[in-house]
This record gives sequence, structure tokens and C-alpha cells, in this order.
Amino acid sequence: MAEPIDRPEPDRQARLAPEDLSARFLRALEEHGVLEFLTAAVEQSDRLLAILVRELAQESRTRTLRNALMLLALVEKLPAEELERIWAEEPPSRIGFTELWRRLRSPAARRGLYRLTRVLEALGAETGSLAAKRGLRPARHPSARPGRGA
Repeated sequence: MAEPIDRPEPDRQARLAPEDLSARFLRALEEHGVLEFLTAAVEQSDRLLAILVRELAQESRTRTLRNALMLLALVEKLPAEELERIWAEEPPSRIGFTELWRRLRSPAARRGLYRLTRVLEALGAETGSLAAKRGLRPARHPSARPGRGA
């Protein structure tokens, strides 16, 4: 014959009436300033919305938001377990050229490097165009030789 299941006595909070729980919840929100913050946000909602719309209407903000969403989508695709394993792994104190070369020859690393170099090219082009807009010449590294492009 099966033994009866011992059920623990419900704790005091579970036995409280819903009104008591609501009152405690509201009191906690008030003590931590959450109600004051929410009240101010609701009172200023039209103003906050106008500021938000004005900021998001700027092309640079739209581009920034789009880029951030693309990065989030990329990070979302990465397996969390793999990232945790990589970050937990202690890298060797000395990484040899052959080890780096072996890793760089993998198809996955090559695809990642391709994308990273494309991002670096875009960043370089953008910083160059920003300098041109401001009437600045991009600084050349002291070791750059004439006629080699920068």
C-alpha cells in the first residue's frame, strides 16, 4: 500500500487574503519609490513620447537602433553553452602561430573573420568620411610610407 504524501503546511503568506497581498505589494512599491516614478512617467507621458519620437526621427538614431537590433539578433543565434565554455576555458599563456593558423583555417573562423573585416572596412570608411566632413585629413601613422595608401 502506498504511503500518504506529507504535504507541508502552507506558509503564512499563501494564506493571506488577496486584499492583504495587494496592500503589501502597493506598500512595497511606495516604499521603494516605484509608484512615484510611475506616476511621474504617466503624468509626463505626452512629453516623454514627443522626446522619444523626435530622437528616433533622426537618421543617426534610426541607424544606431537598427544596428543594435542586428547585433542582438546575431548574439541571439550564438549557442549560450558554447559561449560559456569558451569564456570559462583558460587560454594558454603562449599561443603559437601554428595554433592560430590551424584555427583560422576552419570554415567557421573564416566566415567570422570575413564578416569582421567587412565591419572594420565600414568603420574605416565612416571615420574617413567624418574627417572629410569636418575638413580634417585623416592622421597617418608615422610608419606609413608615402604612396602606400592609408
